[in-house]
Amino acid sequence: MKIEKILLIIIKIIFILTAVVLFIFLLSQDLVWSGKIEIKTDFFKFSPRISILKPQPRIILEEGNKVIGEPIWFDVSLPRDFQKASLEITYQDDNNYLIKIGPNTGADWDYKELTDIITDGNNKIGKLDFDMTGKNINNGKLRFSLTIPNFDINKPIYIKKVKMIFERPELLSEGLWLNLVNYFNYARSQF
Repeated sequence: MKIEKILLIIIKIIFILTAVVLFIFLLSQDLVWSGKIEIKTDFFKFSPRISILKPQPRIILEEGNKVIGEPIWFDVSLPRDFQKASLEITYQDDNNYLIKIGPNTGADWDYKELTDIITDGNNKIGKLDFDMTGKNINNGKLRFSLTIPNFDINKPIYIKKVKMIFERPELLSEGLWLNLVNYFNYARSQF
């Protein structure tokens, strides 16, 4: 009888410790200790942080993300608030379109033109930086839109990859307590 009680207490302690460790692990993933999170996708396989390209009628996935209409967009799930975002897009564009990409600010978009484009074989790589202040993040998601003025449906482009890096101060650099308060304020405002 005494051994059964001791075993029951040990099992309870193990369950409680497991729950606490799991909670701390999941919370630490959202806190982004390093202050930097990198998200990338080719839009062919599931990504927990970036949605597929939308709307579906403007994209042909079977042909390598062939864009046949514009604007198109994708949503990025953010675990917390960030101060800066860097976007790198790899695409194929034989028509030298002027491409604009930007996050949603609520009533409008913070569009920026892709400039300083690097050519890598048939692909082009464009990079942009965004200040995350005032961006419209709803339920932890920020929508990025891509628009191509003077787009011709007979001259499509192909989106190959997107890589994004979101940055903020490291967890301990602004103080653990202040960082936790900022995280919980973000979580409360989003969910």
